[in-house]
Amino acid sequence: MANQCNDNDSCTDDSCVSNRCAHESHCDCTSDAECNDDDACTTDRCANNVCQNSPIDDCCNSPADCNDGDECTEDRCADRTCQHEVICPCAQDIDCDDGSACTTDRCVDRSCSNTAVEGCCLTDADCDDEEQCIDARCAPVDPPPGRCVADADCRNGEECRDGACVLVGATDCASDADCRNGEECRDGQCAAIVIVDGAGGGCGACGSGGAMGAILILIGCMGFRFTKVGRPRSRKG
Repeated sequence: MANQCNDNDSCTDDSCVSNRCAHESHCDCTSDAECNDDDACTTDRCANNVCQNSPIDDCCNSPADCNDGDECTEDRCADRTCQHEVICPCAQDIDCDDGSACTTDRCVDRSCSNTAVEGCCLTDADCDDEEQCIDARCAPVDPPPGRCVADADCRNGEECRDGACVLVGATDCASDADCRNGEECRDGQCAAIVIVDGAGGGCGACGSGGAMGAILILIGCMGFRFTKVGRPRSRKG
């Protein structure tokens, strides 16, 4: 009978066949050792009489096991561990940042491009004589009347735009006729007329008409008013 053949092994089916006991195994394993798959990259266990061979993360037997699908890495297997060495200079623009405000940094076809920005400066030494480096741009040390580096160089109600003092909210112009009273067209923008004293100071300069040139000025002096061509005109009233 079958119970006479019981070997007390839960992994065998016991039977009596032709007056002989038969013990047919139906389990994968009874111990972890029975689950050894000879692969150093798996953890071998016997759980509930079933073998489990779980892969170990980042473990490898050959470089093929380490392929990460990235063309910018060289994949190697060293000491059963995958290594991915970056061989491309960049994957995105930020990888090409050279720390300079005077270059445009880009990643093109996995290669870095650092293009110099025209007219940019880092220190005063990058600029010509009589210039200084302000906000990465070369500008005159002492801007002449009507010219500027920052809003602080302009009068109240004006702002510095492209190196020229213009009225806040000034409009574009082609000539003085496009501007309001008290304004002139300077560098394509309507700006307040610059008042410049005569070369000799006081009214003596008005009388001689010196140093007026082609500067756009409006000045009161000895009963005359000078226009931008430096020709006096009697003041009425």
